[in-house]
Order: sequence, then C-alpha cells, then structure tokens
Amino acid sequence: MIKKMNRAQAYKFFSILFSYPEKGLFQEKNILELQREYVRLFITAKNVPCPPYESAYRDEQRRLMVFTQEIIKKYRKAGLRISKKFKDLPDHIAAELEFMYYLCYMEEKFKEENKEKARKFQKMQKEFLEEHLAKWVPKFCDDVIRESKLEFYKEAARLLKDFIERETTQ
Repeated sequence: MIKKMNRAQAYKFFSILFSYPEKGLFQEKNILELQREYVRLFITAKNVPCPPYESAYRDEQRRLMVFTQEIIKKYRKAGLRISKKFKDLPDHIAAELEFMYYLCYMEEKFKEENKEKARKFQKMQKEFLEEHLAKWVPKFCDDVIRESKLEFYKEAARLLKDFIERETTQ
C-alpha cells in the first residue's frame, strides 16, 4: 500500500499533469506543443474530445449546476472554498485531484495529534474516491488515451487510470 504522503503527492502530481501546462513546469521547447494539445483535447469550444469535467461523464440530463453544487458541498465540508483565481468549474479533473491531495495531506497532518480529525479526512477520501473519481476518471482516461496525439497525455492517462483503479481496490 502506498503511504499516505506518497498518495497525497501522487494526487498533486496528477492534478498538475491535467492542468493547463504553464511555463516553468515543463521544458520550454515542449510547452507550446503541450499547450496546443491540452486545448485540443480539453478546451476546444466545439466537440471537445475529452471534457475534463465529472459532470460531462456522469450527468446525462446535463444539469450542470445541480451536479457541480454537490462537488462544492464536498469542498466546503472539508473546509475549503474555491479561490477567485480559479477560473474553471469545480468538477474539473485537476480540481478534484487537488482536493484528494488536500484530504490525504490533512489526514497525515492530524494522524498523531488528532486521530479523530485524521479519521474524518480519511473517510472523506474514501467517499470522494468511491462517489466521484472512481465513477468517471477511468472513462476520461480511456478517452485521453484514444484521442491524444501526444504520448505525454496518453501516458499520464494510463498512469492516472492505474492509480485510481489501485486506490479503489485497497
């Protein structure tokens, strides 16, 4: 079993991989290619091949606001608010992975000093994984593997899918 802090770091890593590629995180010569592919896969206004939103995979009636409100409630229950700097929907894959990073981090932080709080964060992780990530991330990853023209995103999706599947079986 992966240790808690390693799990937290893995979620943070995947959150970065599925965020818009910023200068400084990637080699300068590759950044434009990664940015173009990110836009093509996840942003393009018409017929987005791989929408990076849970609601796109789980909400058949397209009741976007009802569904995203559920995600916002989960964030608030953990003591978080969405930053005004965040310009995307709360169910974006990077936001949900960052949320799991936070939950894992907080569990580890309180493990020694406040076991009750640590258990609370552990329970929230389990619920969020089962009720959200496990229900849509594998399909999203399959879409990225099928649609991406860059090995970078294909491999990131393979790794994330494997990680989420291992998380759900532990």
